Amino acid sequence: MANEALQKIKRDLRSLSKRDVMICIAVMVVVVLLCFNKSNTAQSPPQNDDSVAATADGTTPLEQRLANTLSKIDGAGTVSVFINTDDKANDVIGVVILSHGADTPHVRIQLQLATQTALGIEPSRIKIFEMKD
Repeated sequence: MANEALQKIKRDLRSLSKRDVMICIAVMVVVVLLCFNKSNTAQSPPQNDDSVAATADGTTPLEQRLANTLSKIDGAGTVSVFINTDDKANDVIGVVILSHGADTPHVRIQLQLATQTALGIEPSRIKIFEMKD
């Protein structure tokens, strides 16, 4: 049965013109290139415009979102965030966090852990300071 199907495919291929064969090959090459391109794109880190475009007050949407999230930590109070990024690689170089509750060790740890998790960076890239009134 499989042998008959193979023979049928061979007959069908022989009946194609050279032009049809070239078109089929070109289509297959394009499909392979598109698949290869998608797999490379999937491996590259996503480019997030949140870290680049600053708002009127000079903060980026990412900084605002992180500050908003961190301010919800019990005892953190008002929080301000500055994220220093490498524009070419879109990598976070460092983060400065100002918080009214940063004088409490427990709050400092929670702020650091939350920032580390949110941005996927090492603790050494995060500095936390007490915000003055």
